[in-house]
Parts: sequence; structure tokens; C-alpha cells
Amino acid sequence: MTKTITRETFRVPTVETLLKLKLFVYTQRKLSAKGQKDRLDILSLVLASPINPKNVPKELAQIIRETINIPELGINEHIWSKRKKELLKG
Repeated sequence: MTKTITRETFRVPTVETLLKLKLFVYTQRKLSAKGQKDRLDILSLVLASPINPKNVPKELAQIIRETINIPELGINEHIWSKRKKELLKG
């Protein structure tokens, strides 16, 4: 499996790779302000990308379960609840 893709002229990590990196960093600094920014980045990736529910890591599942809404992204409880059910059904 390739860990990078090319977008225009840039080589960037795949969504899966970026999500793994963000989850790792989040576990190291989740109680800090940067950790909260990492959490928001993780949730942004989850919302913007198709994710197979059977491949949701336990750290990500925990973040998904603990999240009620994401006001920074304009995501209310109703919208998040629907996405949460999709992600956790695996």
C-alpha cells in the first residue's frame, strides 16, 4: 500500500497515513492545546473522507464516541450522530 499520493505537483500522505500520524501525535499530547487541535484535525479527516467502519482503530473509535458535536466545523449533534453511527457500526 502506498503511503503518499500526488495532488497537483505535491506529494502528500494518504488520508489513512495522515490519520494514523495524527492519532499517534494526539495520544502523546491530548491534554494540551495542540492535542485539542490534533483532535479537531482528526475529526475533520473523518468527516471529509470515506472510512471503512471495519478499519476504525480503537483510539479513533474512542474519539468518535466521546464527541457530541463539533462547533468549530459547524457540525451539530444531529449531523454528528448520523456520521458517528456509520463509523461505529463495524
